[in-house]
Amino acid sequence: MLIALANSVSVASISKAKSLSDSAQSFVEARFPAGPGARYEVARIDLNGDRLKDAIVYRSGWGCGSSGCNLYILERQAAGWKVRGKVTIAKPPIRVLPTHHRGWHDVGVWVSGGGVREPYEARLRFDGQAYPINPTLQPPSRSREGRTVIGRATP
Repeated sequence: MLIALANSVSVASISKAKSLSDSAQSFVEARFPAGPGARYEVARIDLNGDRLKDAIVYRSGWGCGSSGCNLYILERQAAGWKVRGKVTIAKPPIRVLPTHHRGWHDVGVWVSGGGVREPYEARLRFDGQAYPINPTLQPPSRSREGRTVIGRATP
C-alpha cells in the first residue's frame, strides 16, 4: 500500500487500498507510528454530512496508559485523509452522538483511570478545525442516544 504525505499537513494520497478501513488504518500507521503490538479498530461513518465515510480509528495495545489509548478522527477528502482529531486518552465504547457542533457530530468517549474518580462519557465537540485532544477537559455526555461505533476493548 502506497501512502504519500502532502507537505507535512494531515492529508494523504492513497492508492491501491483494499478498503476504506484499511486506508484509514494505514494513514494512521504512517502519520502516527506505533510500536509492536499496536491493534486498530476502524469505524467508517459520515460525521459531517458530506456523504463521504469519515473514519474513527482506535489504536490500543501500544502507548496506552491507565486512562486509555489514542483515538484518531479522520475526514475523508478527495485527496485522502485529514486529521480532525487526535484524542490522547480514550476508552471504548466510542459513540457517535446525535448532537452536532459546527457541522460535525459530537463523539462520545469513555473516561476512566488515571485519577478520574467517577468514570463517565465525555462529549467531544468539533470546534471548526478539530476535536479536542483531552477528553477529561470536556463536558460529560448525558445522552442515551447515539450509535456505538467501536465497542469495549478486549484485553
